[in-house]
Amino acid sequence: MIVLCTPNDYEGGCEGVPDTWQPLVDALEVLGARVSLLDWMDDQIDWDAQPRLVLPLLTWNYCESVDRFALFLQQLCASGATPRADLVAVEWILHKRYLLELHEAGIPIVPTRVLSRGATIREVRDALKALSVQERLEREAEQQAMFVYKPSVGSRGDGVELLRTGEAADEAALTSELRAGDVLIQPFLRRVRRDGELCVCFINGRMLHTIRKNPDGWGGMPTGRAGELPQDKPAADAAVPAPPARRHACESQPVEVLEPPPCAAVAVAQRALEHVQRRAAGMPFIARVDLLPSSSGWLVSELELGWADLFLRARPAAAAVVARELFHHLPAEVHDEEHEAETNLDELPGKAKRARSGCTP
Repeated sequence: MIVLCTPNDYEGGCEGVPDTWQPLVDALEVLGARVSLLDWMDDQIDWDAQPRLVLPLLTWNYCESVDRFALFLQQLCASGATPRADLVAVEWILHKRYLLELHEAGIPIVPTRVLSRGATIREVRDALKALSVQERLEREAEQQAMFVYKPSVGSRGDGVELLRTGEAADEAALTSELRAGDVLIQPFLRRVRRDGELCVCFINGRMLHTIRKNPDGWGGMPTGRAGELPQDKPAADAAVPAPPARRHACESQPVEVLEPPPCAAVAVAQRALEHVQRRAAGMPFIARVDLLPSSSGWLVSELELGWADLFLRARPAAAAVVARELFHHLPAEVHDEEHEAETNLDELPGKAKRARSGCTP
């Protein structure tokens, strides 16, 4: 039995799993696995039941009750659910302050400040000043310094906004966000407009593939030409068209498999994954390291562990590989011979085998 955790308002059964994960569900069923759903907010969960293989793939509403979700993960671990490292790692990344830990471990990250809930406008400006004087940002800056901020507890790109220095409306929006919770601030690295973002995806510690997110529609925000930032605000007397409906970045950004990926990016991702392995006391089944380009090299912008979108839509054949790798986490008593198929990432079509060991300088 393989269990997918869902939000309490989820409907549709396994047939309604989002396109992001439907290829994996289909591949598991082809291998004979029985997939079921578990509402993580259900108060009647039987924690004494036989441990199962549990994946928190659809728990995007965790930020509505983060403490309760952390307790849920701890109870899963205590019940013997696997893969345990994923459950531990997910709890670790619930608050994005983990980026500061990566920095302390010597792993290059996008320069980051975390402002606590209720921070004053003076604290906001001090944080922006500290970021703006860093050498990386100075080399990236063109005219007006720009920053990205988002809730320190959040998912699916919700709440990601741009801030321009000296814009009173932007500062007001940020201080309003701080009334709701902690906020993470980073400089906007302008090379993203040209080069996009890289997502290095791992399964059981082995690289599955590297995905490039096209900069068009960055952060779910409306743009003009590819990578172009929204234009300045119109004059007060100008007609203002209705803004387009906001979409999640995962829905608005086209993605492609990058073959072969840059060696430097892969090396940074592997260093981050090694830290995760130490932190979680085991290698997670699912891991994704997101990287942004800068003048000083590739920088970690975020980790997605345990529930990461692997962008299987960009390489559907990879779903079968992921499904077979998952069987290595089944409890010993149910890991029978029919589930011991040899996993081979080289089975992926085309140039996929190069994603395992090949890269470009």
